Amino acid sequence: MGLRNLQLGDEATAIREFKRSSKKSSELIARKSREMLTTLGPIDNRIKECFSLYDFYQDEDSLLRLCKELYANREYAQVIAVTEETDLSECSNELAYYRCSSLHIKHDTSFQQNYYKWCTTRPFTREQYQLFCEVEKSPAIVTLRSLAYIRNYGAAFERIQPFLENEKFFTPILLSDFGKILLYGSAQYKENAEKLLSLESKGLSKENLFYIHFYAGRLYEKALNKSEDNTQKALELLEMAMEDATSSEKYDNALWYFLSTSLKLSSSRTIEYLEKYKDTWHDSAYFDDFFDALSLKLIAEHSWKDYYKIAKIIRNAASKEATAKFNYVAARLIQEGFITLTALSPEEACTDMFNVAMDSGTNIYYRMMAAQRLSLSQEKVMDSMHILQSDDSFTVDEQAERLLLGYAEFGFPEKIYEEWTTCSERISMDCAEKISLFLKNCGSSTPSYYAQSLRIASKKFNKSEGKVSDQLIRLSFPQDFTLSVSKYCTEYGIEESLMYALIRTESYFDSVAKSSAEASGLTQLMELTAGDIAKKLKKTSYDLMDADTNIQFGTFYLEEMIRRLDGSQILALFAYNGGITTVRRWVKNAEKEFEKTIAKDLFLETLPYSETRDYGRKVLASAIMYGILYYDTPYSQTILNIMQ
Repeated sequence: MGLRNLQLGDEATAIREFKRSSKKSSELIARKSREMLTTLGPIDNRIKECFSLYDFYQDEDSLLRLCKELYANREYAQVIAVTEETDLSECSNELAYYRCSSLHIKHDTSFQQNYYKWCTTRPFTREQYQLFCEVEKSPAIVTLRSLAYIRNYGAAFERIQPFLENEKFFTPILLSDFGKILLYGSAQYKENAEKLLSLESKGLSKENLFYIHFYAGRLYEKALNKSEDNTQKALELLEMAMEDATSSEKYDNALWYFLSTSLKLSSSRTIEYLEKYKDTWHDSAYFDDFFDALSLKLIAEHSWKDYYKIAKIIRNAASKEATAKFNYVAARLIQEGFITLTALSPEEACTDMFNVAMDSGTNIYYRMMAAQRLSLSQEKVMDSMHILQSDDSFTVDEQAERLLLGYAEFGFPEKIYEEWTTCSERISMDCAEKISLFLKNCGSSTPSYYAQSLRIASKKFNKSEGKVSDQLIRLSFPQDFTLSVSKYCTEYGIEESLMYALIRTESYFDSVAKSSAEASGLTQLMELTAGDIAKKLKKTSYDLMDADTNIQFGTFYLEEMIRRLDGSQILALFAYNGGITTVRRWVKNAEKEFEKTIAKDLFLETLPYSETRDYGRKVLASAIMYGILYYDTPYSQTILNIMQ
């Protein structure tokens, strides 16, 4: 009721309701009410409520809110007073900024000490750099870290030598920066590696030695003389970094670079290292991009037997996604005659590997492709879709759910998504379904809610505490902007399931999406492409942020790609993402390399751009789901239509 009165412009009544709520509501909603009170009324009242909030909770979030209000109103002395006991090496960077900036503005004698501690004891972030830009003169080490932060590594390299000679600066956080500067600030890779290794004799801790060996290894890997000796030296140093690692994240990071460096040697060496270390990594998904690069290398080298061998090695070790990929592709290589087996019949081996690929985690593509090869029924395939990844440690946050459902019940869609992002791991399937459906229903008046609805539903679909409902699956593959999609798919002869899949993959149904490459709207068209389409459609003006126009242009362009690529939908999708000239070159190269036209699913695995490979998989998988959910199209038929 407080929010509703605030919406109606009755601030006085809203304040009364928030005060009642702060005393009578559940803990979470009571806190939200107290926080709302800090945003209302005149400045003096807001500051008073901020003090009251901090006095009540005595935690960093309430202190940050207080400091933000004080700082905004130039009450710098009060900011300094309330943060007197704050540990600048542990608190949030935003809070540290308010304290240090206030000390600087007030010319407090303790500023330099506080500033130095904050800027040298933790990773450098936007807040430290912001204050660095405000301070007239900073310590040399802060200047060095600022240059590294903005990636001006060349300028940082010119300043680094004195710090490499002073043991005062041999801390893990600073050695990490020194390593980056030596790696990216100069092409003298081998010499820079030796500079780091000269510090080994200083009696440093394992945590310090980790950064020395880690960056020295990476520097040797980049050495201009790409000899096997340098690569072997890089591997030795990265193995040392793995031994020095004081956390699972550092270990996995060093191992990732170790395995990626081994790709410069023979496939047999990589296999040897995989067998040695496959049971030692902590986060198997961290290595998915390594396995992607490994797959591409093995196919390019026609190392078919090694591909099969790795598929066997990484079972129960790599992520489900990487395991599914290697087993599916290995089985297809057997079927296409690239791999000859002696111990097993091809049928036995392929059936076994396709069954492994069926358990592909969240990668629907390999699950569906394997199911087709196994000739599984539609019912069995859809049954496998109801739990992609089990969240066995899930615990519900009932207060957060009550708040989210309250926002939906009382009509505050604008508050749902931001709140959900803070607690999504603790929201049940039932709650996720309800708030996703509410946002979807609000999308007709505010299209941005379509994308929010989809993100909420698909996250729970990808990782759930039990069997997801058919409704939640449909919310994960929604039919938004139906009138435009139906109209232009009919006009240009494109299957609606394919167009919905393309929009879902390109923009997640965000009609105002803008990529870093300046692609716009639901179908993510570049301005140059859109201009060419407009000429063909005889449109003198257009707006790519208009959903109807964007869908028309995107559908027209997809049909054009299909027509120009001899009716191949999968090649058209590759062209939509990577350009038609590039795709034609890939096709010619593949035909020359393999001396025949290879199946489209194997052709996909040969594409040099990981973005395009992944794009093809995502659109095909989504098209399958749309075909099943809304058009009664058998999954196998969609695969045949797109992959022919």
